[in-house]
Amino acid sequence: YFNPQMCVDQRTAAESHRQAIEDLVADLNRRLRSDRARLDADGARFLLTEKLASMSMLKVYGIRIDDANVPGSERTVPQLRIDFDEQEWLRRRQHDGFVLLVAHPEIPRSGPELVQLYRDKDAVEKDFQTIKDVVKLRPVYHHTDPKVRAHVTLCMLALLLERTLEQRLRRSSMPMSAPACFEVL
Repeated sequence: YFNPQMCVDQRTAAESHRQAIEDLVADLNRRLRSDRARLDADGARFLLTEKLASMSMLKVYGIRIDDANVPGSERTVPQLRIDFDEQEWLRRRQHDGFVLLVAHPEIPRSGPELVQLYRDKDAVEKDFQTIKDVVKLRPVYHHTDPKVRAHVTLCMLALLLERTLEQRLRRSSMPMSAPACFEVL
């Protein structure tokens, strides 16, 4: 099935990866141009390759090293160049937002029911992420069980408050999320 929010999230993450790679190349080239450069061309290529591998982007970018003149000097220094493979990028983006759900054949549910179960699970996971990030469940500096229970209870109440606010904002004429509403307040 297609999940539009997942599509947006995946494409946003992909664009931030592209920007991070461009920033890294600019930084490595700046370091290579420096008079006190400890980094050589092979080291720069290695660092860039490691970054691309960590983002699974080795097939999207080609790396080459060219010599470039340093402005105001007769010195030449190696500079990294990246070649962006637009076709590979588009091939990867064509499946953004699609989810393939595989269930055991003996599960007595229809396709739409399985999709709804998956979406419900996703909502619960997002609630836990909200509790950890927005509501700040962690770190817990309490050492007794009653204090930990009280802390978790307050976090759950904060989540309930946020969800109630989200629902009321959706029903009202204010198209605003709860975090945006908190910022305004």
